[in-house]
Amino acid sequence: MAGLADALRQFPPVAHAFAYGSSVFRQEGAPVSKDRMVDYILVVDCPLKWHTANLQRNTHHYASYLRSLGPSAVTAVAENIGVGVHFNSYVPWNQQILKYGVVSKETVLRDLREWTSLYIAGRLHKPVAHLVEDPDLLVANAGNLRTAATCALLLLPECFTEAELFHTICGLSYSGDVRMGIAEDQRKVHRIAQGSQEPLRALYADVLAGPPAVRAALEFEEDSGARRFLQDTSPGARTEMIASLPVGMLAPLARLAGTSGLVAGSAGSEAAVDPGRAWEVGDRVAHSPQCKELILGALQCVVAASSRRQAVSGALAAGSGNAMRYLAAKVSKAWKNEMATVDKD
Repeated sequence: MAGLADALRQFPPVAHAFAYGSSVFRQEGAPVSKDRMVDYILVVDCPLKWHTANLQRNTHHYASYLRSLGPSAVTAVAENIGVGVHFNSYVPWNQQILKYGVVSKETVLRDLREWTSLYIAGRLHKPVAHLVEDPDLLVANAGNLRTAATCALLLLPECFTEAELFHTICGLSYSGDVRMGIAEDQRKVHRIAQGSQEPLRALYADVLAGPPAVRAALEFEEDSGARRFLQDTSPGARTEMIASLPVGMLAPLARLAGTSGLVAGSAGSEAAVDPGRAWEVGDRVAHSPQCKELILGALQCVVAASSRRQAVSGALAAGSGNAMRYLAAKVSKAWKNEMATVDKD
């Protein structure tokens, strides 16, 4: 962790920071590359002030046209086009290549609590290396992990394995992602879940130990030693779980279930279900024979919208040269991973 944290010394102060991805946590079967970027998320109190200071310290990290336009343009692209995260890629540091995203604490807290985009919240469903810790974010993320487990349970049958649980949790934020199958390895979710079993167990140990929203009982198969779970899949139990989902999930879920009359606001991201009527949405979905499909469809609505916005914002932030370089690297990585899988099979 110390080595990862050392890179933060080149930046202005941050409220919270974590490193994530295959350079930090192993992905099963993924070929090792010395050119792989180390990914960071830097959470700051005020992106405009932070980018103003960082442009003075690290001008070369930014695309040339953004250097000319200044910090206001940097934050405008991230917040008005993307989901609030500005990325600088291919940053050389100490014989490594870094990519770092900068986002406001307010945006992160909202995503953790409401699943407005699942862009940061989804990354935190998987193990990450926290390097600077903000107490508010840690508390909000504890709720985010409980919600991820609840959502995964809604997509799983009455009896399932630990591996199936972790695979489902890791896949939540990739449902509907426009990059999947194009610039991302199609087996990425499997690689993350298989390569991070112990960190995932540690991350979700408290969540699965007993909160009422997670109605799963842990059992062991004596012959294999594998963990298996049992859960209550009755409509009553599912109604309670669905009603506890964040507002970012409930609005598209209400529309898909034919209860759009419960949604206040427009079809945009500000639409929400009155908390007092969340139970009605949960009851409608829980009694539907397409319960699982409706939950998955709501996830895809959230992720597809945010991934499209962030793809455009990311390309603008990187500039044409770095954007093409990054896309080529992602496609190449996905192809190498696929070939590694073929060779293994």
